[in-house]
Amino acid sequence: MSSPAEGVEGPVRLAESLRITEPSLDFSRIDAGAFGPGGTIWIFDAAGPQGASIHVVDALGHTATPAGREGEGPGEYRAPLRIFRLADSTMLVKEMSTTRAVLFSGTGTVLSTIALPPKVAGGWVVTPDTAGGWFITVSFEDNKPNRIGRFGWLHFDHTGNVIDTVHPPIHVLSEPTPDGIAPGRIRTVGRDGSVLTTIPGPNRFMRYARDRSVLVMEWPGLPPEYGDAERADMQVVEDRMRELFGEAKRALPTRKQPANRILTDGSGNLWVQLSNVGERIPDEELSKDQGPLTVKWREPDRWAAFRHDGTLRFVVDLPPHARLLDREGDRLLGVIADESGAEHVVVWRIISRDVP
Repeated sequence: MSSPAEGVEGPVRLAESLRITEPSLDFSRIDAGAFGPGGTIWIFDAAGPQGASIHVVDALGHTATPAGREGEGPGEYRAPLRIFRLADSTMLVKEMSTTRAVLFSGTGTVLSTIALPPKVAGGWVVTPDTAGGWFITVSFEDNKPNRIGRFGWLHFDHTGNVIDTVHPPIHVLSEPTPDGIAPGRIRTVGRDGSVLTTIPGPNRFMRYARDRSVLVMEWPGLPPEYGDAERADMQVVEDRMRELFGEAKRALPTRKQPANRILTDGSGNLWVQLSNVGERIPDEELSKDQGPLTVKWREPDRWAAFRHDGTLRFVVDLPPHARLLDREGDRLLGVIADESGAEHVVVWRIISRDVP
């Protein structure tokens, strides 16, 4: 799978460096995963033979040891969840709709079960900091019919104590942002506490540093346009979202916003999931109880990697039907289906297209 010549590293391609095919590691439903220390790979199987389970797979993909177990007690976890490697090589598991987090050693030993403030129950995207702590999204005020509540990020140390708070900027470029909120925009926090965001318009995103300096990062081209069918379906979703926020209906713009997600990794890269031409999700993959918030389109995964100084390194496309679980430097961790439909955990390396 190759990608275009965009960025200082030119055209790149994905080379598969590991595929887990060990019969004893027959995962049933891979819902989350992350690169661990020492070359390990952490995989969450949400429907294994013994129930939901986290596996620490060795660097060769041959053997795995369990980490914790499913449950509600100390050292236990409940699905759905996400896994994150912290800067001190410990691993944090955050349940997606509760105030519980579990901290593991790099080998899978339970270190502690952390009770987080109630406000972070809905915040499940964790951004590690540079010292073994982490940031989690928090709502400081509830959403109301005529006003969207303020939000930001709580900064925790490695023991789970709050040590800092990060708020979105009051303005995005020259546009005011009431209460630090702008519906439909992508905002996350970097490992250094900076705020990363994008707004509709050209292919760019911004980093608002703690010292109030702003760095604008760009990539070539323009965001793609909506297709007619995709626009009609997504307009239904947009209308319902604006209704929930007490706002008037508004037609979608001609072009999509530049990016869908912004992430960081421990090597200092900033990863931006670029908007792409949508593909209709087959009806058999959609839930039977579809409603006005059902998204019926997905975009093929295309990611841009930026250095911390804002230099665009490369743009890379994932293979069709692959799901990305984690990224670190020049490695990507994902899940891909073979010809029979069976899913495998795969590690890709990003290399120059000219390298044999």
